[in-house]
Amino acid sequence: YGNTWWGKRFLSALQQIDFSNRLPRGRSYANKGAVTEILITPQSIEAAVQGSRRRPYRQVIQFKTITPSEKDQLLQTILDNPFLLSQLLRRELPPELNQQLLNKGIRIFPGQWADLKGTCSCPDYAVPCKHLAAVIYLISAEIDKNPFWVFLLRGLDIIEEIENRGLTVTGAQKSLITSLETYFLDEPEERTVQPIDEALSKIDFSKLEGGREKIFQLLSE
Repeated sequence: YGNTWWGKRFLSALQQIDFSNRLPRGRSYANKGAVTEILITPQSIEAAVQGSRRRPYRQVIQFKTITPSEKDQLLQTILDNPFLLSQLLRRELPPELNQQLLNKGIRIFPGQWADLKGTCSCPDYAVPCKHLAAVIYLISAEIDKNPFWVFLLRGLDIIEEIENRGLTVTGAQKSLITSLETYFLDEPEERTVQPIDEALSKIDFSKLEGGREKIFQLLSE
């Protein structure tokens, strides 16, 4: 849970406003598969978590909708920044977007429980209870796979809004094509085959960029 920047940021925002220490217990529930069903739709989440009783407890979480004014400012921020726009058109969500929105006074992640409304049918007085907390962990896992859920949960489909403004992923791809002359050389070039172990020992893997977030985007649901 929270393996990507967006998933971790979502989880840490909720950890900061958990005064009852229910989130760690919710993680244990999520780990053991106590969440028997979950339906994530824009602006709301419905789930069922198996607790101590025979019947699973029911949970409903509703997120605060982005206002029309915030939506216009958000989209204008993207359209005014070629880097952000290019990343989004490639279905990537750069963390820089969150900071730029904060600079404009737009908070995407919940800062207090008033930013979302969560209910559970269990008798626990705490909000969130451990059952709601288990669902929150699964939401962060979904955000790991698709960070755009951060905005979808607030009722905004960024990609759809951008495409409604006539911007889509376009452009030609260039490939290096080997010339025919290379295939018809009178004398083929001499090549030495290097043992794989020797070749791998020369690679400094510590210099490779982290690709965890991109790997999640390659996986299916």
